[in-house]
Amino acid sequence: MEGDPQDKFILPLLDAARQEDWKKIDEELIPQLVEMDGDQVSVALLKHVLDEDPNIRDVVASTLSGITITSELVKGKTIEAMVDMTDADPGKFPAGRAAVFLLQNQNDEKAGPLIKQTLGIFKHRASIENWTKELHREIPELRDFLK
Repeated sequence: MEGDPQDKFILPLLDAARQEDWKKIDEELIPQLVEMDGDQVSVALLKHVLDEDPNIRDVVASTLSGITITSELVKGKTIEAMVDMTDADPGKFPAGRAAVFLLQNQNDEKAGPLIKQTLGIFKHRASIENWTKELHREIPELRDFLK
């Protein structure tokens, strides 16, 4: 990623996530990334979906939910990564943020059925794991879905 225009924003985004500087992330860094080429941002972020730090995974999924991906190849890889995160991430917030991305893409012509199946599993998992109340509070986009 050396030399990519995203270096200026992706690396600070990851550092801010490690430091839990959510205000900087929400008010400064994500808005800047949303204005960039969504395909390039997605490719750069996908390198971090398996990071051991749940804050990194959380911010990756949050940022992906705000960008516009135009390449079908990049969109497919991003959907696949968010399906995996929603389905298997041990952290409620990374999984929840990935679910938001999937909710936004559930009518995708190719991946729609898989997304809907994954969201159903996530909804059940959130209930079993007793995540629902906290997800309602922290991720407003999930409130209607997790009713």
